[in-house]
Amino acid sequence: MIYNKPKLRFKDFKDSWMHLSLRDVSLMIKDGTHASFEDVVNGLPLLSAKDIENGNVLMPDDCRKISENDYNSIFKTYKLEVNDILLTIVGTIGRVALVKDIKTKYAFQRSVGIIRLNEFTNASFMAYQLQNEPIKKQFYSRVNQSAQGGIYLETLGKTKIFAPLLLEQNRIANFLNKVDELINEHKSEVSDLETQKKGLMQKLFSQELRFKDLNGNNYFDWKKQKIDDIAKIYLGLTYTPTYVEKGVPFLSSKNISKGYLY
Repeated sequence: MIYNKPKLRFKDFKDSWMHLSLRDVSLMIKDGTHASFEDVVNGLPLLSAKDIENGNVLMPDDCRKISENDYNSIFKTYKLEVNDILLTIVGTIGRVALVKDIKTKYAFQRSVGIIRLNEFTNASFMAYQLQNEPIKKQFYSRVNQSAQGGIYLETLGKTKIFAPLLLEQNRIANFLNKVDELINEHKSEVSDLETQKKGLMQKLFSQELRFKDLNGNNYFDWKKQKIDDIAKIYLGLTYTPTYVEKGVPFLSSKNISKGYLY
């Protein structure tokens, strides 16, 4: 077994981290239902990868709904449990959420993987690790070459992770949870600023609001032009390349958000 000692850690801990596979620390690795169901108006949510975002399970009003009989058929052999890890494995790869309660009923399509960990592994710690860049690179390198792109469950189980003993996992998870709580506290402030920014942009680009030069005069009037007149437009690849573990990043629209590349 390979061991590793991270450079940054809490000073109370000295033991090396174990190099394991996701299968080694899991009691169950499966995906959502592959079956087809009839949609109903008043039913239970049948969610997919798009409904996992920013660590949360989203249940929009317009999500797919299935009958309670169909819901029960999905969970005939297992039930979701608190701290099960939800991982998007088809289409958009690598978004993670934890099951936080089981009072609300919902089920998942096959685009979401469900990982249940053993008693020696902190689910919150593992959820954070699965979002870490080296793990994401493993996911992307293992994506199959189908039209939508996804990770096979057998391949997912081979994902390599480093894990300390449970006590240190708990310490790391608690620390990162507190950081997330701090981020969430400031999200409303950021949202308000983003709303103000959108309003200012609308006024600036409609010329309702204009800056003046150093002499207090208006700048020249704006001139309408075609994008073709001021820029060259290029398209990305129109075919899916072969993915490799070590190579050049291949990005798509999901890697562009709020003016940044991720």
